[in-house]
Amino acid sequence: MSNGKEEFNVGSFVAKGDSLYRAQSSKADVYDKDYPNISRFDKEGYVTDEYITRGLTEGKVERSKLNRQSYTYSGVNAEGEPVKGNVSGRGNMTPRDSYYMGEQRKIKEGMPVNQSADWGSVNMTYGREPRYSKKGNIISPHQLFEFHQDKTKGMDPFQKMDFSKEFRSMVKSMPTSVSTEDKIINQLKKGSN
Repeated sequence: MSNGKEEFNVGSFVAKGDSLYRAQSSKADVYDKDYPNISRFDKEGYVTDEYITRGLTEGKVERSKLNRQSYTYSGVNAEGEPVKGNVSGRGNMTPRDSYYMGEQRKIKEGMPVNQSADWGSVNMTYGREPRYSKKGNIISPHQLFEFHQDKTKGMDPFQKMDFSKEFRSMVKSMPTSVSTEDKIINQLKKGSN
């Protein structure tokens, strides 16, 4: 504790972030704790009609033909009152990606400025596509951030710049897809458990 504030926990950030990243990359269903049987997003990353009309009877959704993120909805709530609304989708990010970005932002709260700059650099170097080890295991940007933090601890700015060049090369050389052979091996491993 310093200045009455809780110190930022890098280990917790890495663990939570890694878990979020793996869920996002796997395209696993996302559920709301209040509606555990309704998936928030479809396989393309858009909000499901069932989630939009959750808690409504006679729920109906009409999507824009130009942009699946834009829709209107209507129905009747538990009190018997009519409910209407509309949502305008923006940008090139799916609602699922936007959800995960918000969750990532939450776990980053309180990160010191110097670590936040390092995280931004690592995340930008990582890019949008998942990266894999030579054995076909996903490596999250959070794991690479932890590696970067461990390696640069105690370095002066010039040493850190030299390391960062090597680090960028290492990350960019990591494959962004898993070979068919690795997929088969991973499936066999899952089947033997």
